[in-house]
Amino acid sequence: MALPSAGSLQNGPQFRKKKKVRYELVVALVFAVIVATYYSIIKPTIHVVKEQHVAELPLRHLDMAQPVETIESELLANEQQFLDTIKSCPSGSDKKCGEFIPESNGNKQRVALLAPPGEMSNMLWHWVQGIVQRHKKVLIDNSKHPIELIRTSHVPPYGYGKTHGLTKVIRLVPKPLVMGIADALQQIIVQSESHHDLPGEPPLHQKDIALLDLKAVLRQFMRFHCRLSKLAAHTAILSVNSNDYMDNYDETSYKLLEFLKYSPDKDSAEEEYGEEMGGGMEDVNLLSADLSFVTKILTKIQAESKDVRVLHVLDEVLRDELWKTKNLTNWPCESFWTVGEAHARTKLSPFAIKIARSFSPNCSAPFTNCWVQRDKCEAAGDGVCAKN
Repeated sequence: MALPSAGSLQNGPQFRKKKKVRYELVVALVFAVIVATYYSIIKPTIHVVKEQHVAELPLRHLDMAQPVETIESELLANEQQFLDTIKSCPSGSDKKCGEFIPESNGNKQRVALLAPPGEMSNMLWHWVQGIVQRHKKVLIDNSKHPIELIRTSHVPPYGYGKTHGLTKVIRLVPKPLVMGIADALQQIIVQSESHHDLPGEPPLHQKDIALLDLKAVLRQFMRFHCRLSKLAAHTAILSVNSNDYMDNYDETSYKLLEFLKYSPDKDSAEEEYGEEMGGGMEDVNLLSADLSFVTKILTKIQAESKDVRVLHVLDEVLRDELWKTKNLTNWPCESFWTVGEAHARTKLSPFAIKIARSFSPNCSAPFTNCWVQRDKCEAAGDGVCAKN
């Protein structure tokens, strides 16, 4: 009986069946690899590129008569995690929070209101001035030190009292964060229209604000509060939530008096100072009206960003900042000058540059000494700080 040849075996039905199965298996594997690559690499990359393109688009003129989704100022999904990082250091507490008084300053307390530029800062400054002015005699009698009020957006340099020259700090915490961000951007616009920081800088306009600016300034806000929480480890600091100021005006006023070493009996104080304590409520109502532009800015950017959710994108930025800084506990805090996108951290828009200038330490301020290299770099606009 003759044996079948090798060629006849390879062309037989059983071999052809195995060859077909192997071919189908290879096709299936290739298809699976293509699908996995698309969903794990290509699709996310397309989304990031699209988001980056949208972020860099300035606001164009929109016909607001057409149906447009209104975006209100609201808490981001991870914002409570940020609020949990806010530190205070009560004056006269068991923690012995430092209350440095410069010897060459006439025995005065140097009390600073530290807040980003904006209408919220303006109103809070007016409120603090009013409280101190109304109760100046009692405050002086209680503390034996006159109060010198200082308003600034510059974070103090790293170090203790002899480095930053401050006795106490009142810190504004915007809530929601997006309201504070839009408020600061609007103030930068107002300042640029009235005077230019540097020769040749054109004025900025609301239509120029892009999603990229909101992301960068949100990072700067995180780093601003990181710096102040480091300060709260050793210097008396009162953190004032903007919601508390607007919703619980009288209660917040009493907290400020207590922080300034004036703790009146509440009942007698209401009888003696009740009318004066409530005298700033019209400012609170005015503040609410003045911040109406926040919704306008967010709504316009969302209208330009049809393929992304503005508040979701900002929440991702917030979450990323909290994660990489271990809830703002890392030292030193991240730079105000490295808030660009991942591929170009030091590439900043005119808005972000102006905010970075306003937040960086002012090493030439009275009673201020910048000893840490990071502070010198920040003051010089050097986010990389190779010597740090």
